[in-house]
Amino acid sequence: MFEDTFEQRKIENAIRDSEMKLRSYFDNAPDGFFISDMEGNFMDVNLAASSITGYGKEELLSISLKDLLQDYPEDFMETYINELRTTGHYDGETSFLRKDGEKRLWSIKSVLLSNDQVMAFTRDTTELRQIQESLRKNEARYRRAEKIGQVGHWEYDIETEEFWGSEGSRRIYGFDASDALFSTEEVESCITDREQVHQALIDLIEKEKPYNLEFEIIPRNASEPRIITSTARLIRDNSGRPSKVSGSIQDVTEQRQTVPADPGQGRTISFAFQQYKGCHRRH
Repeated sequence: MFEDTFEQRKIENAIRDSEMKLRSYFDNAPDGFFISDMEGNFMDVNLAASSITGYGKEELLSISLKDLLQDYPEDFMETYINELRTTGHYDGETSFLRKDGEKRLWSIKSVLLSNDQVMAFTRDTTELRQIQESLRKNEARYRRAEKIGQVGHWEYDIETEEFWGSEGSRRIYGFDASDALFSTEEVESCITDREQVHQALIDLIEKEKPYNLEFEIIPRNASEPRIITSTARLIRDNSGRPSKVSGSIQDVTEQRQTVPADPGQGRTISFAFQQYKGCHRRH
């Protein structure tokens, strides 16, 4: 009998320790934890929940989820409850109102507990969404600038021998817009004097010779040659070994078809370009 009592106390102590650890995690977790009934009335919250919403714990226990989602559609709670009852969980992102009236965004991950209570994990995602929107706008500006300036950017991975090309680079070379990685053969097959251009890349990697070229390409989706300029720099890894080459290109065909400031250079480039066009048509 003594042994039975001892074992029972060990079990009770273990349960108590487990509950204390769980409570400590609940109270101090970085995410907001809410426990509510199926109507959204809060029954327990942690410190992060107060920090996210701006309400004190006692204030939160006197309101419900509906009070925080005042700007959300009226049928949200019905949808929320139905999904919980149907699937046992809910995962979404909504806007909510802090106590000071500021409108914010948060993600909600809710699970239905066995006693018809709901545990919700929330995280304020306002800044994250603002950063993502800013990145989206900057990316759109970057693509427009590449298109207007007829420029592109590329990167060569020395280990894999693959090229990455920006949207502008893919446009200039006539590559499929949905692709971003290309083999060395795919890129260099578009270059008229591929051996010279390839050697310039090798010289940059092995000898760090300046890479500042002007050469002709035949875009994959065209039959007429184009003249492009390309500059690049070598990138090393943390151990100092060459790892990548980062560069930019610009389509200067229209500029080179006009006489530039240096008449001699202009005639040479224009003559070579016209000669190549003639040869290309004959073939």
